[in-house]
Amino acid sequence: MTSGHGLNWEWLGEGYNEKKLNHLLWKQIGDGYEDSIFPKLLANHFNMQYKNYAVSGQSNQTILTQVVNCLHLMKKGDKVWINSTWPMRIPIPHPTESILTETMVPIQLNNDGSLEFQDDLMPAIWGEDKNELIKLFISEVVGANSEPLFRVYNTALYDITLHLKNIGIKSHLWDATDRAHHYQLIKHWKPDVEDGHLSPKGHEDVFNDVLKEFI
Repeated sequence: MTSGHGLNWEWLGEGYNEKKLNHLLWKQIGDGYEDSIFPKLLANHFNMQYKNYAVSGQSNQTILTQVVNCLHLMKKGDKVWINSTWPMRIPIPHPTESILTETMVPIQLNNDGSLEFQDDLMPAIWGEDKNELIKLFISEVVGANSEPLFRVYNTALYDITLHLKNIGIKSHLWDATDRAHHYQLIKHWKPDVEDGHLSPKGHEDVFNDVLKEFI
């Protein structure tokens, strides 16, 4: 369920070859890197069928839900690699539809205790007219301290890996907040592209780390 954002565009769903043409990131990077993402490297290495159900930019809450929803599919001898992400990726109730919308809200806490939103980085997931709703949700419901969100869900994900190990399933929790800076990112690979997702080399290094844990 790792999309390979910036290199792989399958997560856009049906018609992704047409949809990607509207993405600035695709225009900057182009095609040819789809097979470099670590889930595909793993599938090739283990000679297994590749299936990817990722949606780019999901929160720890949603990652936890996905893992729980798949527990009944896991059996002794399987290998489960779980990535946790940054706490300010948050699922926010949509104002009109019965869905949660994933978003990463860029904020910082000022010395006077006020919240400052980086408006130029606000995701336009609902349109600019809804950005104020996102700000209101974060400031009034979540508050300035996102650490409890991270701690609670990251601990829950880790506890699942312990449970899986106890029933004979090799499992590992990879924490992006702790580990992501160890790998090459797109902005290091292509300095003119300001993007913090993994480069092809970054994916290769994660792939090798997965093998170290599982073999």
